[in-house]
Amino acid sequence: MIKMKKVILLFFFLGILISACTKAIDKNQEINKENLFYCEKIVGEDSRNYCWSNLARKEQLPLICEKISNIGGRYSCLADVATSRLDVSICSKIPDLFYKDECFLNIGFMSEDFSLCKNIRNHETKDKCYYEIAEIKEDTSICENIKNQTTKDKCLFIVLDPQKNIS
Repeated sequence: MIKMKKVILLFFFLGILISACTKAIDKNQEINKENLFYCEKIVGEDSRNYCWSNLARKEQLPLICEKISNIGGRYSCLADVATSRLDVSICSKIPDLFYKDECFLNIGFMSEDFSLCKNIRNHETKDKCYYEIAEIKEDTSICENIKNQTTKDKCLFIVLDPQKNIS
């Protein structure tokens, strides 16, 4: 009888312990920690950076991008995570103008939101943003935002082209 009480008491405490641990540990965090461990073990810098980049994209966690030692790779990773999450706040945190512009361009394109094009500093990239979204939405009014006249004319032509809808 005493042995039975000890067994029941043991299972009771194990149940409480398991319940508390399950609430305290998020399974995704366990997976991240395990994957982080594998990336850290990679000796070659390029391969390790590639591992961090893939993991950040897979988990959609910009914090992992910070582990990438190559600055361009780090900014590219942040832009990719921002694009996959459609999170412009990440774009705003990228200090390099090229990657920041690409980030806004890609999110604008993916979300078909031409208002994001105004955040782009490079004029050619900004025009490309308006052009691509105008073409997708088939909206000539978006073409009017394009500064380069040749690109604007091409945009209007592509959007208004009646032949493109013929099979």
